[in-house]
Amino acid sequence: MRAGQLAAAVPLLGLAACERSTVLGGSTMGSTYGITIPKLPAWIEPRALRARIEGVLETVNQRMSTFRPDSELSRFNAGGAGRWHEVSADTAVVVGHAQRVNRLTGGAFDVTVGGLVNRWGFGPPIWHAPRSAGLARRQAPPAAGDWGLHARRSPPALMKPNAEVLVDLCGIAKGFGLDRVCALLDGLDIADYLVEIGGELRARGRDAAGEAWLVGIERPALGPAVLQRVIRLEDRAVATSGDYVNFYESGGRRYSHIIDPRSGAPVEHALAAVSVVARSAMTADALATALMVLGPDRGLRLARRRRLAALFMVRRGEGFAEARTPEFDRALVV
Repeated sequence: MRAGQLAAAVPLLGLAACERSTVLGGSTMGSTYGITIPKLPAWIEPRALRARIEGVLETVNQRMSTFRPDSELSRFNAGGAGRWHEVSADTAVVVGHAQRVNRLTGGAFDVTVGGLVNRWGFGPPIWHAPRSAGLARRQAPPAAGDWGLHARRSPPALMKPNAEVLVDLCGIAKGFGLDRVCALLDGLDIADYLVEIGGELRARGRDAAGEAWLVGIERPALGPAVLQRVIRLEDRAVATSGDYVNFYESGGRRYSHIIDPRSGAPVEHALAAVSVVARSAMTADALATALMVLGPDRGLRLARRRRLAALFMVRRGEGFAEARTPEFDRALVV
C-alpha cells in the first residue's frame, strides 16, 4: 500500500487518560497505526492482541498493495484479460464498494486509475517519476471506468476486458484495513476504543474518562501541526484526503498525487483537503478522495445533496477558507 499521505486527524488524549488506557502501535502500510483501549479485558494479553492486529493489517496489505509485486492485486494487474481471476472475498468487497462510490460521485473515484498514478510518478518505485509533466500527460493511459473492471462476490473474482487496466486501491484499502481491525476488537468484546492508521480514525464507545472521543483535524499545510477543528467521534470514522504533502513541481507548476480519472491528470483546483465522517473508515476514505477530486464547488454540492458529513478546506491567498455540511457541524466541538 502507498505510504500514508498525511497525519490529517489526531486523537486528543489527556495524560491521565493515556496512563489508564492500553495503548498499542506500530508500522503498517507505509505509515503507522495507534490503538487506545480504555479498559482492556483482563483475559487479553496486550502483546498477543498486538500480534493479532498486525496479522490483520498484514493480510490486507498482502492482498491489496500495489507496492508488493507478489500481492493479490499486483498479480491481478499483471494478469491477462477476458477471464476471471480468483481473489479473496475482502478484495472483491473493496472493489465492489469502490465502484459504488465511483457511480455515486459521477466517475470521481475510479480504481482503474492505476496506470495514471504510475505514469504521473506516484506509483511503486519500479515506475520512475516522469521527466516532465508534459511527458507524463502524453504517456498516461485513460482510466477504464466501471466498464473496465468487473467484480463478483461468489466465488470472489475480478475480471478486466483489457490487459492494460491497472487497479489501484490506495484510496480505500487503508480504510478497509482500519475497519478490519475494529471488527477484530468488536469480536473480542472490547466495547471502547480509538483506532488510527495513517491519519484515519475510527472510534467506538467512550474514552477513559467516560466521554466521547475527541479528534483534532489538522490544518492542510506543511510545517508544525496546527489544529483546524475538533470533532466528537461517536461510533464513526473520519478520513482526510489532501494535495499538500505528496506532490512535485515541473515547469513551474505543482502536480499532486490526487489524480482526476476523468481528465487523466492531477487536480488543479483550490481545494487543499477534505475530511469526511462516516460509519465505516472504508466509506470515509473513498468519499474523501472522491470529493477532493470533484473540487470545492462540485464536491460541496454533492456532499450537501447526499447529506455527507464533510469539511472542505480551500486555499484563499495565504490562508484557508472552510465550507462544511450541516451533518459535519453536528460532530463539531470547536
